[in-house]
Amino acid sequence: MLLLLGWGTFIFFLVLLYGLAFERSIIRFSGAGRDDGRSLLLTWSLGLAVVTTLASLLSLVLPLSAAALAILMLGALLILIITRRSGLLTGLRDLLMPSRLPAVVWLLAALALLSVLEIATQRADNPDSGIYHMQAIRWMESYPIVPGLGNLHTRFAYNSAWLVANALFSLAFVGGQSFHILPAVAYMVFLWHGLSSIGRLFTSGRRLSDWLALAFVPLSFYALASEVASPGTDFPAILLYWTILLGGMHLVEQPHSQRVRVSLIILAFFLVTVKLSTLTAMLVALWAGWGLLRQRAHRSLWFAVGLGVVILLPWLARNLLLSGYLVYPLTFTALPFLDWMIPSQIVRDDALAILTWGRLPNMDVDTVAAMSLREWAPVWFSDQTRNRQVLLVALLALPPLQALVLWLGGAFSAGIWQRVKPYLYLVAVAYLGVLYWFLSAPLFRYGIGVVLAALLLALLPLWAIFDRAAGRRQALLTALVLGLCLYQGNMLVKSFDVGTLTNRLALPADVIQLRTSPCEFGDFNAYCAEEYGECWYEPFPCVPRSNPHVFMRGEALSDGFYWRETPGE
Repeated sequence: MLLLLGWGTFIFFLVLLYGLAFERSIIRFSGAGRDDGRSLLLTWSLGLAVVTTLASLLSLVLPLSAAALAILMLGALLILIITRRSGLLTGLRDLLMPSRLPAVVWLLAALALLSVLEIATQRADNPDSGIYHMQAIRWMESYPIVPGLGNLHTRFAYNSAWLVANALFSLAFVGGQSFHILPAVAYMVFLWHGLSSIGRLFTSGRRLSDWLALAFVPLSFYALASEVASPGTDFPAILLYWTILLGGMHLVEQPHSQRVRVSLIILAFFLVTVKLSTLTAMLVALWAGWGLLRQRAHRSLWFAVGLGVVILLPWLARNLLLSGYLVYPLTFTALPFLDWMIPSQIVRDDALAILTWGRLPNMDVDTVAAMSLREWAPVWFSDQTRNRQVLLVALLALPPLQALVLWLGGAFSAGIWQRVKPYLYLVAVAYLGVLYWFLSAPLFRYGIGVVLAALLLALLPLWAIFDRAAGRRQALLTALVLGLCLYQGNMLVKSFDVGTLTNRLALPADVIQLRTSPCEFGDFNAYCAEEYGECWYEPFPCVPRSNPHVFMRGEALSDGFYWRETPGE
């Protein structure tokens, strides 16, 4: 816990410094105005995009170890030196503490912090982290990017920028285990935004985005708490997706904010590099860009799109080097003259496995692939838990039900409708996100973020009714926050592991170690998993299974790997 607090604080301020500098560059070079309503969440997320992009560039020529981290620390120091008289840190206190928080909100904040400390220091149990996240991070800690690494294990070709950021801050070069503090830091920033929104609601806030941010506080624990100890990629994808939707609501409430529009466009590009399944967030970027066009802010628009492309470039380069494809697993993006390219049939099989696993994971791949929507959808729905079925039914039923209620409600409903109407584009984006998830790979773990976001946006009339209860605002909010305190306290008690507490006071729990054994590839040996296909961090290199078609491109592991169709040729 002490490492999480200490190293986590360092990560927070390093990323924030880059975010503040980048925000200043948006104002200076794009022509965006210095509008009010600055958000720690947006600023910090921009900083994360910058730091991760720089780390991705460094990973092309350096392992993400002490030298790479030192370069980024030096960059932060140069930012401070260059901007020491330009007021970069002016208003930092207001950014960190945007409103005065009542005592009951501080109680909720304390319970949330304790919950994150408790959960984030426990042993990671995300199976995908055992299958490939941890080993992918270790490859980045040990070597510059390795050509054809996806031949060794196709999941190494998935190339999420989030794994790059985790490798950068893992402290593996110190010796011992690889720490993954970044998820807890990102989560606390998101939670602080929600808590600050509650503070605004207690004072003078009249923004529906603050009600949505309040609702995200308990729902984020429901959806994400188990992921905080892991470098898994679903976690950041959901947080960034929610951040972009909240930023879009801010644009409805402050439509002339060019700075927020530029920020959302850049974050949408960054989110693509984190997880492709959140591609519908680009619709918010298109909307933000259209607003810049209408404001004749062409300089801001081209600045945002240009920086978005810059963020994509190192991600595309890493894709190409890892797999031979600009975007894996899209076979039409292949560069077939690269000797390390993963065979196209393997890529197609991998894409099909992702699709069918999301639909019906316990059935044969070819059988599921041959099923029509009418055949697999009812089976998929019946396989969901009762709680998930209720969420999905509510998602479909809420829009027509609320439309009927508003139609019958007379003048009161007319006022609610006028309040909600400007947000309908974001509601549509959220529902399209659910549809995209459902038709691609509808494993509920992948889609919980888009489902909850759509559900909360579908409840906008309810938030508008709460907001109109001005005379009872204090009592209503106090009751809500006290309820959240009870929920958070109950979660803290349930997650508390007293048996391992003393071992976790200084350092987070080490990762799982499962049995592995030496195994043979084409012309080299590695380790293969013996349980559940999971290797975790030790030993190295380790993959779920051997493959006699995979050979080394040189004498060292860092030279990369290629596929030979006939193992003995």
